[in-house]
Amino acid sequence: MIKVGLITYYFIFLLANSNKPPIRKLKKTVRWVLGIILSLYIGTILLLNIPYVQRQISVLVANELANVLGTQLTIGRINMGLLNRIIIDDLLLNDQSDKEMLKVSRLSAKFDILPLFKGKVSISNVQLFGFNINLEKKTPEDIPNFQFVLDAFASKDTIKKESNLDIRINSLLIRRGKMSYNVLSAEETPGKFNAQHIQLRNIIANISLKALQNDSVNAAVKRLSIEEENSGFELKKLSLKIVANNQKMSIENFAIDLLNTSLASAWSMTVWELLETLPMMYAFPCEYFLRTLLFVTSPPLFRPFPLSRKICKWFWGS
Repeated sequence: MIKVGLITYYFIFLLANSNKPPIRKLKKTVRWVLGIILSLYIGTILLLNIPYVQRQISVLVANELANVLGTQLTIGRINMGLLNRIIIDDLLLNDQSDKEMLKVSRLSAKFDILPLFKGKVSISNVQLFGFNINLEKKTPEDIPNFQFVLDAFASKDTIKKESNLDIRINSLLIRRGKMSYNVLSAEETPGKFNAQHIQLRNIIANISLKALQNDSVNAAVKRLSIEEENSGFELKKLSLKIVANNQKMSIENFAIDLLNTSLASAWSMTVWELLETLPMMYAFPCEYFLRTLLFVTSPPLFRPFPLSRKICKWFWGS
């Protein structure tokens, strides 16, 4: 309000002390103001694209984040683009035992500025290329090595506030991804799927998050492919569209390609129907996956659930 008042008084002063017609003086003043704003914008872009400045910004941001997280973090380069796009190259984050936890070759995001003034986050494009994530726990009861990141950015406010979540990501592209999760005290089972030793590689994804709000989600997985190294499982392609709120969930255009199997359907289910199958997930992860898959891809009168455990025993060896 103070800035607006000063600008108003400035215009009144110019008009009152000018011998020229008010309209001509106002046009000239507007041209000067627009010229100054445009010059500052172009100058800022040119300054942020100087390699030396980019390196200094990278060091400054990395040091600040390292102090917040209490561990080593390095960033190779930060490029701000046209001020609505940020590109981060060669990001490296260690856990608190000084082991490499996160490594990203390139992370970029392009966002829209105007929706921010309405309390919305609209991101037109996110790219995550060449990443390697290593998650681990010493024992099943121990905290994971990424817990310190969650704690560092957790809200310190004890009073619960209602958030108006409204996020939109038009395109999320993931390429050349690797991710591992290991419980160090657990026994390894080569050739079999082990929920305590998961090694994912060749992660490729193309996802569109059309809307994410407090009580609803609208997303489309155009492509998702993953390989699990220990068991040899390969998900060649998964695609679906999901629309859900606090009462119902609908899955459409479901398609999955495995090594020797392809399934497709446009079935839908309610949240309660999905929750009925969740207790199986902890006791029989493979069977839970197959039952959920058969639920989505099969009509109600033909869901061969009894075959799922036999398939798991044959395929996973458990």
